[in-house]
Amino acid sequence: MMYLRPWQLSVLLAGLCLILLAVVIYWRYDDQTTNAALLERLPNQDTAIHLFVDIQRLRQVGLLELLSGSRAAEETDYRQFVEDTRFDYRQDLDAVIASFVYGDSVFLLRGRFEWDQIQRTALRSGARCVNGYCQMETRRAGRFLSFYPVYPNVLAVGIGSTGNVASSVMARRKGSLNYDPPAMPFWISAAGPAIEKADLLPVGGKTLISAVKGARRVIFGIGEVPAGMAARMEAVFAAAPEAGACRDHLDQMTEMLRKFLARAAKSPDPGEFAGVLAAGKFQQSAAKVIGQWPIERAFLESLADGAR
Repeated sequence: MMYLRPWQLSVLLAGLCLILLAVVIYWRYDDQTTNAALLERLPNQDTAIHLFVDIQRLRQVGLLELLSGSRAAEETDYRQFVEDTRFDYRQDLDAVIASFVYGDSVFLLRGRFEWDQIQRTALRSGARCVNGYCQMETRRAGRFLSFYPVYPNVLAVGIGSTGNVASSVMARRKGSLNYDPPAMPFWISAAGPAIEKADLLPVGGKTLISAVKGARRVIFGIGEVPAGMAARMEAVFAAAPEAGACRDHLDQMTEMLRKFLARAAKSPDPGEFAGVLAAGKFQQSAAKVIGQWPIERAFLESLADGAR
């Protein structure tokens, strides 16, 4: 029979302890960087506009390159930024979670970052960094950029009237999220008065705002459905009669658009916003209204062309 010497037993026990510690750290770290956990860090849950973009999913389905913006811009400032920081969102970024309220914007970016390189670049640009937290004035007077690493794969970025905006996501507020995030790669959520300020909606999407005024919360997103892709909206009201009035208003708006296109002897073009809106369908469930509009790739291409 083989016996372990005391020093061998000590090494073995130490190794087991290190493995156990690594598993615990990984489990806690992995749990803190999920979409749900990061959303609970966003400030002003009841008044802010929240945004989520699953960059990794868009990359997988081939939409990221389509929607990534102007190639010409990448030839100048963007290419210089990538060179300076060694960060390219097209391959290094996996998700964006953001909050917009009272003129302040805060972003949680999940991906792969070279922290030392990013901090060195910021310092060369005039940033002041203390214990990993950096802040600097932007080109716009009275506006400041701040950032710091929340986790090795999560970067917090704030833009606002002070250099403390990024610090608003330092703590996770468990249970603070008062709505269920949709399972879509892109969505926007707005509550109460923030609904009328939802400037992040696609061009033309603001025409829907008049129909959902008074809603407690509206979530608008784009995701995959069995037949392809679709835009989806959920509007939650205080009571069923308000939801019914919203559904009727949406039905009337859509029918008027269809009649207008028919009078103009024009078939709804799925590549144009009017064509997308004309294909909308709505249903009511108690105090909630659900709308869905099928989206074809031609429409996404037209949006991308308009952004270039």
